[in-house]
Amino acid sequence: MEWEIVDHYPIPSNSLMGYTWQGAQYKIMTVEGNSMEPLIQDGEGILFAENLARENGTVCVVSWHGKLIVRGIRINNSSTILVPMNKEYPEIHITSDDEDFFIL
Repeated sequence: MEWEIVDHYPIPSNSLMGYTWQGAQYKIMTVEGNSMEPLIQDGEGILFAENLARENGTVCVVSWHGKLIVRGIRINNSSTILVPMNKEYPEIHITSDDEDFFIL
């Protein structure tokens, strides 16, 4: 995946103290839409770290069919379920054979 770099934002290392993702590669992206409200608002910038272990119930950035999506995740043996905070949006069920799905 190619990222369009818009700017660089220095983050003091002491701001990340205590997080398990110290030393990871970070990205900031602007969220479009309200599927994760009230946790994440439309137009809000979010900081995330790439290629970390993910656990059920965590909020992740995923790539699915070329689109970046922010959702809670539930992983089981045969599928991953993308769970919105806003109940007006449906869950998205991704099967294990979907080759165009990546958790970033």
